[in-house]
Amino acid sequence: MAQAAHIALACIQAKVSLDDYLTVERFQSLVDRLMRQAAAVMPDDVPRLVVFPEDFASGCIFAGEADVLPQGGGLRAAVAALVRRHFAGVMTQRLKHRVGWVRALALHRAATVAEIYFDTFAAAARRYGTYVLGGTVLLPRLDDKRQPKGSDVYNTAYLFGPDGKVIGAQRKAFLIELEGPEGLDLATGSVEELTAWDTELGRIAVAVCFDAFQEPVIERLAALNPDILLQPSANPQPWNDWQQEDWLRGSWHAVCQRGIARYGVNPMLVGSLLDISFEGQSAILDRELARTQAEPLPAQAPGYAALAPRPGFVQVAGSWTEEEVLVVTLPHPAR
Repeated sequence: MAQAAHIALACIQAKVSLDDYLTVERFQSLVDRLMRQAAAVMPDDVPRLVVFPEDFASGCIFAGEADVLPQGGGLRAAVAALVRRHFAGVMTQRLKHRVGWVRALALHRAATVAEIYFDTFAAAARRYGTYVLGGTVLLPRLDDKRQPKGSDVYNTAYLFGPDGKVIGAQRKAFLIELEGPEGLDLATGSVEELTAWDTELGRIAVAVCFDAFQEPVIERLAALNPDILLQPSANPQPWNDWQQEDWLRGSWHAVCQRGIARYGVNPMLVGSLLDISFEGQSAILDRELARTQAEPLPAQAPGYAALAPRPGFVQVAGSWTEEEVLVVTLPHPAR
């Protein structure tokens, strides 16, 4: 089959709340609505990719648990409530793996969360005929039957093909404080395991949020020679002037200054999960645009809200607190 002249990229700035995860049907409905919105403006005759943000599926651990979650409680209260309900299973994991309560709960619920995540995104990829990065989900390594392997739980992004099959997984290597021992108690992925996958859109690599700011990750991905860098992100901080300036050190720096990929896609999670709120402006980047734009850019050029426009932004979300779906059709990176 001849190589396509163009590709279509959709960057999902998803606004979430706990209600989106309380049943499997609500989560599937959210995914389908966002996929449908993206697909409606993507050409049918080019390879297509839809990218969801970091932690988009993390709330699936609460599916079916609405009746025990404390009203108005935070993450710690919700975890405690689930531990009480699933005490025997959680304690089994804790004793078996010698881990804390939070990780033991994640291991106990892993098979259920994996079923929701994989079934939902596999069906969405098939239904809309697109490649899909399903954001990230908190899971251990899984065997062929989607059962947990080992005692570690990772912040993991999975890439699905248009046939619904998993192409590959990328585990976050550099964690923020929320993800550490006093928070979600996640394990760090290995920089050496970071990889890239050849697809109809070109070679795709993933740097999960904070990873895109780390020199060892960028060096590793640069050696893999990707065409498209995906940075699914969830920023649990106010999107203030400092944060916007600092965010330029992520995929914008990697793509538009370092040139490690032709395109960058940085979807941001917004909304809240229990007492954790997220803000950020999603963006789609183009290395060649960055190289050809003359500075200073006009004031109306795309960029973060509080900053002067920077070269290389193809589209940027107008809001940092509301749902937006960015869609662009661009030249195939191999052309």
